[in-house]
Formats: sequence, C-alpha cells, structure tokens
Amino acid sequence: MGREVKRVSLDFDWPIGAIWPPYMASICTEEMGYCIGKDKTTEERCIACRHAGKLAKRPWKKYFDCPEWATQPPTGEGYQLWETTSEGSPISPVFKTPEELAQWLFDNKASAFGSCTATYEHWLNFIKGPGWAPSAIMSKGTIRSGVEAFSDNEDNNRIVHAEIEGGKEMDRAG
Repeated sequence: MGREVKRVSLDFDWPIGAIWPPYMASICTEEMGYCIGKDKTTEERCIACRHAGKLAKRPWKKYFDCPEWATQPPTGEGYQLWETTSEGSPISPVFKTPEELAQWLFDNKASAFGSCTATYEHWLNFIKGPGWAPSAIMSKGTIRSGVEAFSDNEDNNRIVHAEIEGGKEMDRAG
C-alpha cells in the first residue's frame, strides 16, 4: 500500500480520487451494497461502472448488467500516479513524460504520504526508478514517505527493505 506509477493510455479518463471499479467488482452486488459510492443512486453507480468498462474495453456480462472486468486500467504510453492505500485510485492526470508528471505532482503538492509532499527531484527519481513505494518508511527513529526514501537510493532500480532484528535495523537489497 502506498504510491504506484501506472502506464495508462494517454486518453485514459478516469476521475482523480475515484476508486477504479474493477478493483471492487467482486463485491458489486445489491446484497453487498454495490461497489461504488454507497451515497449514490443505483443509476449513478451503474454509470460509473459502465464508464470504467468502456475505458477498459471489456464486454458486458448479463449478471447485474456489469462489465466483464480486467482488473487493471488499460495500459499505454502515459504516466499516472495512483494511491494504493485504499482500493486504488488515480491521484494525478495522465502525462506523456515522467518529467511532466513529476512537475505536476510537485506543483500541486501531491501527497507522497499523508500530508507529506515531495520535491520535484524525489518525484522524478521515484517515477523513473522503482515506480512503487509503500506509504512510509521508518529508519533510525524517523518516518519518511516511501517516495522520498526509495528515490534517495543511489541505485533507483534497487528496493531497500528494512528489517528490525534484535533491536538493530538492517538494510539489504531485495
């Protein structure tokens, strides 16, 4: 759970902050209260599900009139940041380059963890490097966003795992 860069189609048009319905489709039934917005009407929920199905280019099932889901958004050449702390939703628009995404995240003070933001350099290193980070990392008594911690690595392709063993913190390459 944390932040993840997804490569999506440049015309991917899912609202920022809206949970991607396929991540919850398995519980999308009337008995389970539907998957999208319990405060919305059935018709509003169906509109959101149909829109997601159209974007995912999936055929429709007859059961509950829901789409045949692919769990991930359609892949493509674009860059988009998603939060994976909830069921998963985009927290940025789609951009053509890592630099454009990093600039938008920095300019808009996007959350790297809670109310913590990140520098342009941290965002860019994160996007070009691991592309995924947990919400936070605690090291030597200090808590930092996973984006900051993972982008500080000299080797951005290496994810460092911290373990507590016998009261001592040890780092090892994963």
